Amino acid sequence: MHYINLPVSWDAYEEARDCPEQGCILQAIDTFTERLKNRGLSDEERAEALLFLVHFVEDVHQPMHTGLRADRGGNDVEVRFYGFPTNLHALWDTYLPAGFIHDWQSFALSQVDQLDRREVTQTPLANPSTWAGESHRLAHTVAYTDQSELGEGYYRKNKPVVELRLRQGGIRLARVLNEALATSQKPDYMER
Repeated sequence: MHYINLPVSWDAYEEARDCPEQGCILQAIDTFTERLKNRGLSDEERAEALLFLVHFVEDVHQPMHTGLRADRGGNDVEVRFYGFPTNLHALWDTYLPAGFIHDWQSFALSQVDQLDRREVTQTPLANPSTWAGESHRLAHTVAYTDQSELGEGYYRKNKPVVELRLRQGGIRLARVLNEALATSQKPDYMER
């Protein structure tokens, strides 16, 4: 459920074609959004839905989560990053962000300070298949490379991409959560 592996030439999501029988990240986002919205579920079930939803919305913004089936989204692409052996998927999941994020809470606060009001209101919410399309384009324009020895050049080129995708994912996640948790009634604390 953490990914959707796509061919290089892909232009739109078709569930029957693109999502295997065991499921994919786009189905998972829909499923857990609906579970979070469902006030008939227990608090524990909705809390679990929240955890999965946060994880999957951020995952779909990481380009390699929409990578090729042939290499399992970069998991089978061996690279060396500053001499350290890894694979392309792990590089994008872990090692690129680790190069500039040493404390996630501080990073998140710095992103809030860097947000332009227009970015918050104009970053398209769209839908998860659009987000996957953005990641897919990035996977094939910046993430995949013919080089196996990656270092400063690859890092500097992709650091802004990682920051952008984290920021977009955060903005979109906030909107999804606001919508999923919206209520027509004011919370108890607002009645006082």
